[in-house]
Amino acid sequence: MGDTTMSDPASPSPDAASAAARAWVTRFTRGAKENFSVLSRLVPREHREHFASVYAFCRVADDLADETGTGSEARARAREQLAAFRAGLREALGPASARGAPDRPWGHLFRALAWTVRERSLPAEPFHRLLDAFEADQTKTRYATWDELIGYSERSANPVGRLVLMILGHRPPDEVPGHAAMFAASDDICTGLQLINFWQDVRRDLLERDRIYLPLAECRIDEATVRSWMAGPPRPEFGRLLLPLVDRTEALFARGDALPRMLPRDHARIIRTFSLGGRAVIDKVRAIHGATLWRRPRMSAWDKARILIRALLT
Repeated sequence: MGDTTMSDPASPSPDAASAAARAWVTRFTRGAKENFSVLSRLVPREHREHFASVYAFCRVADDLADETGTGSEARARAREQLAAFRAGLREALGPASARGAPDRPWGHLFRALAWTVRERSLPAEPFHRLLDAFEADQTKTRYATWDELIGYSERSANPVGRLVLMILGHRPPDEVPGHAAMFAASDDICTGLQLINFWQDVRRDLLERDRIYLPLAECRIDEATVRSWMAGPPRPEFGRLLLPLVDRTEALFARGDALPRMLPRDHARIIRTFSLGGRAVIDKVRAIHGATLWRRPRMSAWDKARILIRALLT
């Protein structure tokens, strides 16, 4: 995939540009505010820059989808930004990827991602599925059933887990049929993470993004009721609605518990941090009796440290 043409003497060498890009995604990822560190010490050094490349892609794409505001004009801007981002992805993973200049939009990100894709033989399809989900957020903002939310998670979350496994060296079932159970368990964990994120962010999603990620029809509630409840004091009715969804989400993590048992110990520890992080949020939601329409649970520094300690000890 190298470019055999002579480079501009003023331009950095391909190796120097790649190193700069990898340093950029690493700084970006370390500066992120997440429920748990993406680049914890549990991640072996040889995988950290690859994790950072994938995280940076996901974070930037998510922000392009979410940070333009609400209303039709804001969503149109988000669609335009995501279309440009997808074009950048296609270019980065195409034969001319080595020629992307770092001063172009998202140049460092895409250069680092192209390096990761080459080094770990990653398919392009999971990245495009993620963008499909972010684009869907601009047109579908209400959900009727649990199955609709599961379908959304299949695009918005499950590809990330599959990419993590491939970065760690575990090839997908279309290449190694014996890995079908491994990747299915990863999907369960990632879907669980997506759903518990929805349950903790009910208020924020509605106020900041005009989205409701609740299965409204199955919960037998409408948007007007949700908004009227949010304007007043906490109501136990909302907790009685949300906590059964939390229980169903916990069942996904329980199914995903099979995954660490299929992996080498150092890889299993990485996966446990994700699963334990999701379960910690479940505990936070239950501790406030499901009242996330009025209050968002937050993970403290001690909560995050405890997750890492538990992952190390199991």
